[in-house]
Amino acid sequence: MNHVFDGALNPRVERFDLPGIGALNFMLYESLGGGQSASLRLDPLAKGMAQQLLEFPVPIPASLL
Repeated sequence: MNHVFDGALNPRVERFDLPGIGALNFMLYESLGGGQSASLRLDPLAKGMAQQLLEFPVPIPASLL
């Protein structure tokens, strides 16, 4: 997801665990080029970023299969 930080002065990613549902939430600071309402990106709500993450392969250890 490095490409979403073009021009960012202080880019960072923070991960939050969501207990009870086995999920993670990622906050990509400075990834929308000015914020939701000021963004020049075609995807100001980052729904396309979520779809890109769903395309990443996730290795699963044989012990879990």
